[in-house]
Amino acid sequence: MNRVVRQVLVWGVIASLLLPIAIMVVAGLGALLGSLGDAAGLRGCTRVSLVLAAIWLTGVFATAVTAGIAAIERPGRRRRRHRRPGRRRNRSGAGNGPEAGGGHRDAD
Repeated sequence: MNRVVRQVLVWGVIASLLLPIAIMVVAGLGALLGSLGDAAGLRGCTRVSLVLAAIWLTGVFATAVTAGIAAIERPGRRRRRHRRPGRRRNRSGAGNGPEAGGGHRDAD
């Protein structure tokens, strides 16, 4: 995985976990200031919490897009194709067809 993609994922996960906590702390501080009669503090904390919420939503979206890019970018992750049971070979190397005594036979 590319170094930049890995760093974006790490910082995106950290931001996704820590920003909601910061939003609640700032919103709680705003409610406390509002209850004490500080209207300017309430407005300031409300604006800061809204900006933090917008950054958080952008970070969650960017992390999801980066995770998708990382999943597409991964080399060597091909699906294995399964053989059909009727197509396996015996140890002798002969197939399971009519000439080998198995599979479909025409009823004449």
